[in-house]
Amino acid sequence: MPNGSVRGYIDAARAAKRYPDSATLLKWTIEVAKAMEYLHANGVVHGDLHGGNVLLDEHLSAVVSDFGFALIASGTPGNYSSLHGGGDGRYSAPELLGATGPEDACIRPTALTDVYAYAVTLFEIHMGEPVFALQYHWGAVMSMMKGQRPELPAQIPSNVKRVIRKGWAHDARERWTMARIVDELSINMTRT
Repeated sequence: MPNGSVRGYIDAARAAKRYPDSATLLKWTIEVAKAMEYLHANGVVHGDLHGGNVLLDEHLSAVVSDFGFALIASGTPGNYSSLHGGGDGRYSAPELLGATGPEDACIRPTALTDVYAYAVTLFEIHMGEPVFALQYHWGAVMSMMKGQRPELPAQIPSNVKRVIRKGWAHDARERWTMARIVDELSINMTRT
């Protein structure tokens, strides 16, 4: 893609002191949500969503990429699926890392672990840095596993804050589906 990843684009824009405007950030928010909703509606779990796997085309439209960890949601290990815990730990849901207890242990990504990764990716898009950016990688992962979440500042629109909060809920049962997220963002796109 001609504009690289969202992560790379934001890093370069920040260095040049030309951070993307709020309309662009909201556009990426809904484009990634719709892409993930499409995958889930078709029984596919991405398994490794983060700002490095969201590419920008020539029109700065967001495109979800890197399906190396993707799997068919209804598959079993060895049958149209894989047995893995996903990619980057900062974006891995607590249940993938065993933080919610043995009764909820999940050894493979699900649609709800994708929702968690989407919420953490939204934080990265809207803040221009990963969660707990000042902590070393596994320190940030441990903070998230303990249920700690960074503050969501005023610059993030309130509807996006709601989506982030519901998406990165420690308990997967409290997370919204991608269809619900798309509905929330579509209904409230003009409200903040």
